[in-house]
Amino acid sequence: MNTAMNNSAQSITRQQQGLTLVELMVAITISLLLLAGVLQIFLGSRQTYTMQDGMGRLQENARYALDRITQDIARTGYMGCTDSTDIPLKNNLTDQGTRYDFATAVFGEDNTGVNNTDVLTLRYGSSGGIRILANLNDIVPGEDIIQLDSTNTNYDQLEQFDILTVSDCDSAAVFMITNNPTSSGGAIQHIAGVVASSGPNTGQSNIDSKVNGGFYTENASVATAFRTSSTTYLVGASINGPGNSLFANSIAADNELIQGVEDFQVLYGVNDDATLGADRYVTANNVTNGGTDWNDVVSVRITLRLNTVDPVASGNTIAKDFTTTVRLRNRGDVI
Repeated sequence: MNTAMNNSAQSITRQQQGLTLVELMVAITISLLLLAGVLQIFLGSRQTYTMQDGMGRLQENARYALDRITQDIARTGYMGCTDSTDIPLKNNLTDQGTRYDFATAVFGEDNTGVNNTDVLTLRYGSSGGIRILANLNDIVPGEDIIQLDSTNTNYDQLEQFDILTVSDCDSAAVFMITNNPTSSGGAIQHIAGVVASSGPNTGQSNIDSKVNGGFYTENASVATAFRTSSTTYLVGASINGPGNSLFANSIAADNELIQGVEDFQVLYGVNDDATLGADRYVTANNVTNGGTDWNDVVSVRITLRLNTVDPVASGNTIAKDFTTTVRLRNRGDVI
Protein backbone atom coordinates (compact mmCIF):
# COMPACT_ATOMS: atom_id res chain seq x y z
CA MET A 1 0.00 0.00 0.00
CA ASN A 2 2.88 2.30 0.78
CA THR A 3 4.34 1.51 -2.64
CA ALA A 4 1.07 2.51 -4.35
CA MET A 5 0.89 5.77 -2.41
CA ASN A 6 4.50 6.61 -3.32
CA ASN A 7 3.85 5.95 -7.01
CA SER A 8 0.78 8.19 -6.90
CA ALA A 9 2.73 10.99 -5.21
CA GLN A 10 5.50 10.76 -7.79
CA SER A 11 2.91 10.90 -10.61
CA ILE A 12 1.35 14.06 -9.16
CA THR A 13 4.79 15.59 -8.78
CA ARG A 14 5.65 14.94 -12.43
CA GLN A 15 2.32 16.47 -13.55
CA GLN A 16 3.03 19.67 -11.62
CA GLN A 17 6.48 20.22 -13.14
CA GLY A 18 6.81 23.51 -15.27
CA LEU A 19 8.52 24.16 -18.61
CA THR A 20 12.20 23.85 -18.86
CA LEU A 21 14.29 26.90 -19.78
CA VAL A 22 14.89 25.47 -23.25
CA GLU A 23 11.17 24.93 -23.82
CA LEU A 24 10.43 28.47 -22.62
CA MET A 25 13.02 29.98 -24.97
CA VAL A 26 11.65 28.00 -27.88
CA ALA A 27 8.11 29.19 -27.11
CA ILE A 28 9.23 32.83 -26.84
CA THR A 29 11.14 32.57 -30.13
CA ILE A 30 8.13 31.13 -31.94
CA SER A 31 5.89 33.85 -30.45
CA LEU A 32 8.28 36.57 -31.57
CA LEU A 33 8.39 35.15 -35.08
CA LEU A 34 4.59 35.08 -35.23
CA LEU A 35 4.40 38.62 -33.83
CA ALA A 36 6.93 39.86 -36.39
CA GLY A 37 4.85 38.34 -39.17
CA VAL A 38 1.66 39.97 -37.87
CA LEU A 39 3.47 43.31 -37.47
CA GLN A 40 4.81 43.09 -41.02
CA ILE A 41 1.33 42.41 -42.34
CA PHE A 42 -0.04 45.36 -40.33
CA LEU A 43 2.67 47.73 -41.58
CA GLY A 44 2.16 46.58 -45.16
CA SER A 45 -1.61 47.06 -44.90
CA ARG A 46 -1.13 50.48 -43.34
CA GLN A 47 1.27 51.56 -46.09
CA THR A 48 -1.11 50.28 -48.75
CA TYR A 49 -4.00 52.18 -47.17
CA THR A 50 -1.92 55.36 -46.89
CA MET A 51 -0.90 55.06 -50.53
CA GLN A 52 -4.44 54.42 -51.74
CA ASP A 53 -5.85 57.23 -49.59
CA GLY A 54 -3.21 59.68 -50.84
CA MET A 55 -3.68 58.75 -54.49
CA GLY A 56 -7.45 58.89 -54.07
CA ARG A 57 -7.17 62.39 -52.63
CA LEU A 58 -4.87 63.41 -55.49
CA GLN A 59 -7.31 62.11 -58.10
CA GLU A 60 -10.27 63.77 -56.40
CA ASN A 61 -8.45 67.13 -56.19
CA ALA A 62 -7.53 66.89 -59.86
CA ARG A 63 -11.08 65.99 -60.88
CA TYR A 64 -12.60 68.87 -58.91
CA ALA A 65 -10.10 71.48 -60.10
CA LEU A 66 -10.24 70.46 -63.76
CA ASP A 67 -14.04 70.26 -63.78
CA ARG A 68 -14.36 73.74 -62.30
CA ILE A 69 -11.77 75.37 -64.55
CA THR A 70 -12.99 73.68 -67.74
CA GLN A 71 -16.58 74.80 -67.09
CA ASP A 72 -15.40 78.39 -66.70
CA ILE A 73 -13.20 78.20 -69.80
CA ALA A 74 -16.01 76.74 -71.91
CA ARG A 75 -18.41 79.60 -71.11
CA THR A 76 -15.82 82.35 -71.27
CA GLY A 77 -16.93 85.25 -73.48
CA TYR A 78 -20.64 84.46 -73.22
CA MET A 79 -22.74 87.63 -73.47
CA GLY A 80 -26.32 86.45 -73.89
CA CYS A 81 -27.22 85.53 -77.46
CA THR A 82 -23.73 86.39 -78.70
CA ASP A 83 -20.17 86.77 -77.44
CA SER A 84 -18.13 89.76 -76.36
CA THR A 85 -16.23 90.11 -79.66
CA ASP A 86 -19.29 90.34 -81.93
CA ILE A 87 -21.11 93.30 -80.40
CA PRO A 88 -20.34 96.81 -79.15
CA LEU A 89 -20.02 96.60 -75.38
CA LYS A 90 -20.20 99.59 -73.07
CA ASN A 91 -18.38 98.99 -69.81
CA ASN A 92 -19.89 101.36 -67.25
CA LEU A 93 -17.65 100.25 -64.36
CA THR A 94 -15.11 102.60 -62.86
CA ASP A 95 -12.66 99.73 -62.36
CA GLN A 96 -12.10 98.06 -65.74
CA GLY A 97 -8.92 96.26 -64.74
CA THR A 98 -8.02 92.60 -65.16
CA ARG A 99 -11.16 91.13 -63.61
CA TYR A 100 -13.56 93.64 -65.17
CA ASP A 101 -12.35 93.98 -68.76
CA PHE A 102 -15.41 92.21 -70.13
CA ALA A 103 -14.65 93.15 -73.73
CA THR A 104 -11.90 90.51 -73.55
CA ALA A 105 -12.94 87.00 -72.59
CA VAL A 106 -9.67 85.52 -71.35
CA PHE A 107 -6.39 86.88 -70.04
CA GLY A 108 -3.28 85.28 -68.61
CA GLU A 109 0.02 86.04 -66.92
CA ASP A 110 3.08 83.88 -67.53
CA ASN A 111 5.21 82.75 -64.57
CA THR A 112 4.07 85.57 -62.27
CA GLY A 113 2.69 83.31 -59.54
CA VAL A 114 4.34 81.34 -56.74
CA ASN A 115 7.21 79.16 -58.01
CA ASN A 116 6.77 80.58 -61.54
CA THR A 117 3.20 79.37 -61.87
CA ASP A 118 0.78 81.02 -64.29
CA VAL A 119 -2.30 83.14 -63.56
CA LEU A 120 -5.51 82.68 -65.57
CA THR A 121 -8.46 85.12 -65.68
CA LEU A 122 -11.78 84.17 -67.28
CA ARG A 123 -14.73 86.53 -67.85
CA TYR A 124 -18.29 85.45 -68.68
CA GLY A 125 -21.98 86.01 -68.21
CA SER A 126 -24.25 83.46 -66.56
CA SER A 127 -26.56 81.35 -68.68
CA GLY A 128 -29.57 82.44 -66.64
CA GLY A 129 -31.01 85.31 -68.67
CA ILE A 130 -33.80 87.50 -67.26
CA ARG A 131 -36.17 89.19 -69.71
CA ILE A 132 -36.37 92.98 -69.75
CA LEU A 133 -40.08 93.87 -69.52
CA ALA A 134 -40.11 97.53 -70.48
CA ASN A 135 -38.17 100.13 -72.39
CA LEU A 136 -35.58 102.10 -70.50
CA ASN A 137 -37.06 105.16 -68.85
CA ASP A 138 -36.14 108.22 -66.84
CA ILE A 139 -38.18 107.76 -63.68
CA VAL A 140 -35.15 109.22 -61.97
CA PRO A 141 -33.83 112.13 -64.11
CA GLY A 142 -30.61 111.20 -65.85
CA GLU A 143 -30.84 107.53 -64.87
CA ASP A 144 -31.88 104.47 -66.86
CA ILE A 145 -34.15 102.23 -64.79
CA ILE A 146 -34.17 98.65 -66.06
CA GLN A 147 -37.36 96.73 -65.36
CA LEU A 148 -36.74 92.99 -65.14
CA ASP A 149 -39.11 90.07 -64.83
CA SER A 150 -38.98 89.52 -61.06
CA THR A 151 -40.94 86.25 -61.40
CA ASN A 152 -38.03 84.67 -63.27
CA THR A 153 -36.21 82.14 -61.07
CA ASN A 154 -32.89 83.64 -62.15
CA TYR A 155 -33.95 86.98 -60.71
CA ASP A 156 -33.84 85.49 -57.21
CA GLN A 157 -30.09 85.07 -57.59
CA LEU A 158 -29.44 88.80 -58.04
CA GLU A 159 -27.90 90.74 -55.17
CA GLN A 160 -26.89 94.32 -54.57
CA PHE A 161 -23.42 95.08 -55.99
CA ASP A 162 -23.63 92.26 -58.54
CA ILE A 163 -22.27 93.02 -62.02
CA LEU A 164 -25.09 92.91 -64.57
CA THR A 165 -25.05 92.88 -68.36
CA VAL A 166 -28.00 93.89 -70.55
CA SER A 167 -27.95 92.77 -74.16
CA ASP A 168 -30.29 92.56 -77.14
CA CYS A 169 -27.95 90.63 -79.47
CA ASP A 170 -26.82 93.84 -81.21
CA SER A 171 -25.02 95.56 -78.34
CA ALA A 172 -24.55 95.26 -74.60
CA ALA A 173 -23.80 97.27 -71.49
CA VAL A 174 -22.16 96.23 -68.22
CA PHE A 175 -22.76 97.95 -64.89
CA MET A 176 -23.08 97.30 -61.14
CA ILE A 177 -26.45 97.00 -59.39
CA THR A 178 -26.69 99.67 -56.70
CA ASN A 179 -30.12 98.99 -55.20
CA ASN A 180 -31.46 95.85 -53.52
CA PRO A 181 -33.16 93.65 -56.15
CA THR A 182 -35.05 91.62 -53.54
CA SER A 183 -37.18 94.61 -52.57
CA SER A 184 -37.30 96.58 -55.85
CA GLY A 185 -40.02 94.67 -57.68
CA GLY A 186 -37.72 94.08 -60.64
CA ALA A 187 -36.50 97.68 -61.00
CA ILE A 188 -32.71 97.71 -61.27
CA GLN A 189 -30.67 100.85 -60.56
CA HIS A 190 -27.03 101.56 -61.30
CA ILE A 191 -26.40 104.97 -59.77
CA ALA A 192 -23.01 106.58 -60.28
CA GLY A 193 -20.91 107.19 -57.18
CA VAL A 194 -22.33 104.30 -55.12
CA VAL A 195 -19.37 102.15 -54.06
CA ALA A 196 -19.78 98.45 -53.28
CA SER A 197 -19.15 97.94 -49.57
CA SER A 198 -19.26 94.14 -49.48
CA GLY A 199 -19.04 91.04 -51.63
CA PRO A 200 -16.60 90.08 -54.40
CA ASN A 201 -16.93 93.49 -56.09
CA THR A 202 -16.02 95.58 -53.04
CA GLY A 203 -14.73 99.00 -54.10
CA GLN A 204 -16.42 98.89 -57.50
CA SER A 205 -18.82 101.62 -58.74
CA ASN A 206 -20.43 102.99 -61.91
CA ILE A 207 -19.13 105.77 -64.14
CA ASP A 208 -22.62 107.15 -64.76
CA SER A 209 -26.27 106.20 -64.41
CA LYS A 210 -26.96 105.73 -68.13
CA VAL A 211 -26.36 102.55 -70.10
CA ASN A 212 -26.29 104.49 -73.36
CA GLY A 213 -28.33 101.90 -75.18
CA GLY A 214 -31.25 103.28 -77.16
CA PHE A 215 -31.45 99.87 -78.87
CA TYR A 216 -33.39 98.56 -75.89
CA THR A 217 -36.26 100.87 -76.77
CA GLU A 218 -36.74 99.04 -80.05
CA ASN A 219 -35.85 95.53 -78.89
CA ALA A 220 -37.08 95.33 -75.32
CA SER A 221 -38.94 92.11 -76.14
CA VAL A 222 -35.69 90.27 -76.88
CA ALA A 223 -33.39 92.09 -74.50
CA THR A 224 -32.18 90.14 -71.48
CA ALA A 225 -30.10 90.79 -68.41
CA PHE A 226 -27.75 88.36 -66.69
CA ARG A 227 -25.16 88.29 -63.95
CA THR A 228 -21.63 88.78 -65.22
CA SER A 229 -18.52 87.76 -63.39
CA SER A 230 -14.90 86.74 -63.71
CA THR A 231 -12.65 84.24 -62.01
CA THR A 232 -8.88 84.41 -61.62
CA TYR A 233 -7.06 81.15 -60.88
CA LEU A 234 -3.70 81.44 -59.13
CA VAL A 235 -1.39 79.47 -56.84
CA GLY A 236 -0.38 80.52 -53.34
CA ALA A 237 0.75 79.16 -49.99
CA SER A 238 -1.90 76.89 -48.51
CA ILE A 239 -3.88 78.31 -45.62
CA ASN A 240 -5.11 74.92 -44.37
CA GLY A 241 -1.99 72.79 -44.66
CA PRO A 242 1.53 72.37 -46.08
CA GLY A 243 2.67 73.35 -49.55
CA ASN A 244 0.75 75.41 -52.09
CA SER A 245 -2.89 75.48 -53.13
CA LEU A 246 -4.99 76.63 -56.07
CA PHE A 247 -7.09 79.70 -55.26
CA ALA A 248 -9.90 81.55 -57.01
CA ASN A 249 -9.59 85.36 -57.22
CA SER A 250 -7.32 85.94 -54.20
CA ILE A 251 -5.20 84.21 -51.57
CA ALA A 252 -7.87 83.88 -48.89
CA ALA A 253 -9.27 81.06 -46.80
CA ASP A 254 -12.67 81.07 -48.50
CA ASN A 255 -11.05 80.99 -51.95
CA GLU A 256 -8.78 77.97 -51.41
CA LEU A 257 -9.90 75.26 -53.85
CA ILE A 258 -7.41 72.39 -53.57
CA GLN A 259 -4.14 71.68 -51.78
CA GLY A 260 -0.99 69.99 -53.03
CA VAL A 261 -0.40 72.14 -56.13
CA GLU A 262 3.19 72.03 -57.35
CA ASP A 263 2.70 73.70 -60.71
CA PHE A 264 0.03 75.42 -62.81
CA GLN A 265 0.85 76.16 -66.44
CA VAL A 266 -1.44 77.54 -69.15
CA LEU A 267 -1.10 77.61 -72.94
CA TYR A 268 -3.45 79.52 -75.21
CA GLY A 269 -4.71 78.26 -78.56
CA VAL A 270 -4.58 81.20 -80.97
CA ASN A 271 -6.47 81.36 -84.27
CA ASP A 272 -4.34 83.37 -86.74
CA ASP A 273 -6.52 82.98 -89.83
CA ALA A 274 -10.09 82.65 -91.07
CA THR A 275 -10.08 78.88 -90.59
CA LEU A 276 -11.74 77.70 -87.41
CA GLY A 277 -9.59 76.26 -84.66
CA ALA A 278 -6.28 77.02 -82.97
CA ASP A 279 -3.22 77.39 -85.21
CA ARG A 280 -0.69 77.44 -82.36
CA TYR A 281 -0.46 77.11 -78.60
CA VAL A 282 1.59 79.76 -76.87
CA THR A 283 2.29 81.16 -73.42
CA ALA A 284 0.59 84.33 -72.21
CA ASN A 285 3.63 86.43 -73.12
CA ASN A 286 3.41 85.27 -76.73
CA VAL A 287 -0.33 85.63 -77.37
CA THR A 288 0.04 89.05 -79.00
CA ASN A 289 2.87 88.05 -81.35
CA GLY A 290 2.10 88.23 -85.06
CA GLY A 291 -0.57 90.89 -84.82
CA THR A 292 -3.02 88.80 -82.77
CA ASP A 293 -4.66 89.72 -79.48
CA TRP A 294 -6.46 88.02 -76.59
CA ASN A 295 -9.73 87.85 -78.50
CA ASP A 296 -8.02 85.52 -80.99
CA VAL A 297 -7.71 82.86 -78.27
CA VAL A 298 -10.11 80.02 -79.10
CA SER A 299 -8.97 77.35 -76.64
CA VAL A 300 -6.98 76.96 -73.45
CA ARG A 301 -4.67 74.12 -72.40
CA ILE A 302 -3.95 73.79 -68.70
CA THR A 303 -1.50 71.54 -66.86
CA LEU A 304 -1.77 70.98 -63.12
CA ARG A 305 0.92 69.12 -61.17
CA LEU A 306 -0.59 67.89 -57.94
CA ASN A 307 0.82 65.85 -55.08
CA THR A 308 -0.73 63.72 -52.36
CA VAL A 309 -0.27 66.51 -49.75
CA ASP A 310 0.73 64.02 -47.05
CA PRO A 311 3.72 61.61 -47.36
CA VAL A 312 2.70 58.23 -48.75
CA ALA A 313 5.98 56.49 -49.67
CA SER A 314 9.16 56.48 -47.56
CA GLY A 315 8.22 59.83 -46.08
CA ASN A 316 7.68 61.49 -49.48
CA THR A 317 4.68 62.72 -51.43
CA ILE A 318 3.85 61.52 -54.93
CA ALA A 319 3.13 64.05 -57.70
CA LYS A 320 1.31 63.63 -61.00
CA ASP A 321 0.61 65.91 -63.99
CA PHE A 322 -2.92 66.44 -65.30
CA THR A 323 -3.45 68.14 -68.66
CA THR A 324 -6.61 69.08 -70.52
CA THR A 325 -7.50 71.30 -73.48
CA VAL A 326 -10.79 73.18 -73.50
CA ARG A 327 -12.49 75.02 -76.36
CA LEU A 328 -14.07 78.39 -75.74
CA ARG A 329 -17.60 77.68 -76.96
CA ASN A 330 -18.03 81.33 -77.97
CA ARG A 331 -14.87 81.34 -80.09
CA GLY A 332 -15.15 79.07 -83.14
CA ASP A 333 -16.27 75.47 -83.50
CA VAL A 334 -13.20 73.24 -83.14
CA ILE A 335 -10.01 73.02 -81.13
